[in-house]
Amino acid sequence: MKRAILVAILLLGTVLAAKADNDTYVDTTRHGRGNDALDVDASTCDQMLGSPKNGQPTSPQYKRCMLKLGWRWKFTTVSPRANPSSNATDDDDWSFTGCTFNPASSSDC
Repeated sequence: MKRAILVAILLLGTVLAAKADNDTYVDTTRHGRGNDALDVDASTCDQMLGSPKNGQPTSPQYKRCMLKLGWRWKFTTVSPRANPSSNATDDDDWSFTGCTFNPASSSDC
């Protein structure tokens, strides 16, 4: 029981401290490509260089890779944490060994 509470507190602290970096790219090809093309090209650069890490600036090498594929880096937005979804069917619950952490519940897992 004590171990489960300690793990839940550690996970909650990690979730509260989480930040999300969102890079914005502009299509330089003027063909009106959308997010699907951006995702494919970002995956190509991810495979070659590794994906950009949250909390660290996007590397010049990654930006050059995206530019070669027709995407110019514009800016990075840092979100303090992801907004919780109002949709109960989303998979937003944190679970550990089959138990979903709910501070309002007094049940043991």
